[in-house]
Amino acid sequence: MPLYRRKDSAHWWYNFTVQGRRFRGSTETDQKEVAEIVEARLKAQLIVDHHTGRKPTMTLDEAFGRYWIEIAHRQSSASDTERQSGVILKILGGGTNLDKVNNAAVARMVAELRGKMSDSSANRHTELLRRVLRRARDIWEAQVSMPDWKSMLLQEPAPRDRTLSESEEFRLLNAIRQDFRPMILFALLAGVRVSNARTLTWRQVDLDAAVISFKVKSRRPGGETHTLPISNEIRAILSRERGRHDTYVFTYECAKNRHDPKRGKIQKKGERRPFTRDGWRREWRRALATADIEDFRFHDLRHTFGTRMLRQTGNLRLVQRLLGHRDIQSTLRYANSDLNDARAAMEAMSRTRHADDSTVDKDQKESTG
Repeated sequence: MPLYRRKDSAHWWYNFTVQGRRFRGSTETDQKEVAEIVEARLKAQLIVDHHTGRKPTMTLDEAFGRYWIEIAHRQSSASDTERQSGVILKILGGGTNLDKVNNAAVARMVAELRGKMSDSSANRHTELLRRVLRRARDIWEAQVSMPDWKSMLLQEPAPRDRTLSESEEFRLLNAIRQDFRPMILFALLAGVRVSNARTLTWRQVDLDAAVISFKVKSRRPGGETHTLPISNEIRAILSRERGRHDTYVFTYECAKNRHDPKRGKIQKKGERRPFTRDGWRREWRRALATADIEDFRFHDLRHTFGTRMLRQTGNLRLVQRLLGHRDIQSTLRYANSDLNDARAAMEAMSRTRHADDSTVDKDQKESTG
């Protein structure tokens, strides 16, 4: 294929095959004559590398593009990978050869990421870069400089143990808007993530079989399906939401007429609309303040569900199944997260000890009497 132009770039791009291997990328120039020279030199170098046994070079643009085609676009986490890839390429430079992505380059990337996001999010970017470079080294047999990944990963904070007490639950449900309450209560009773709750559609709900099906993030093509049983209380919530919206289960009521810039339409007062990614946050924060609940996130409803279910059943495998954890290590945190249970156990031990002390005292008095 001859040199070509892409809509998103002013540069000329090459796409050719050498000894059965395809190479594509940017020539980093908008002058066709120069681009032809770059392409010719690259072809010559690749032919020499093939005959001498040297591994071919590859740019980050090429590597991430190939990773997307072969792996990422089929995964349910494709949108996250696409977004993270753009951030990495912007920092390191898409034209950078993989053998130049050394410790210093990755350390610079991590430092820049820390200024924009949490340490956990920065680690997700670093891990994506590691996967791409490992595939380039092991599968594509390209020249790669493998950094010391262990030293590049940041220390993440310990998992949160915050759960909702019964009194806090009562105050929260009374403080939240009436039309927001079903989604909050569903998340608390089902242990689902906020994205699964707000995007839940009626097609996912099978009331006859009493199950709900969710697509969860996975590196497997097409993702994985997590099936959640419907309890009587969840069934009651779903039944009350029937007829409010044709597609989405949980919706809010427009408080006033407003213009929707994305769709170019007017949202009418009283109309039911699905929750957007961030549209629930303002009301959530207001309700927490009104209920006098501090340091509590929506995701902590999931923690609350896991802790309560483990306390009720004592069955760690069941909690793992309900939460959709692939690794039981993720579930084990709930075995140590309930301070109330720990306190109750300590008090029970104290009562037993005092009872034993009383028995000893009584026996001593009888023996001396």
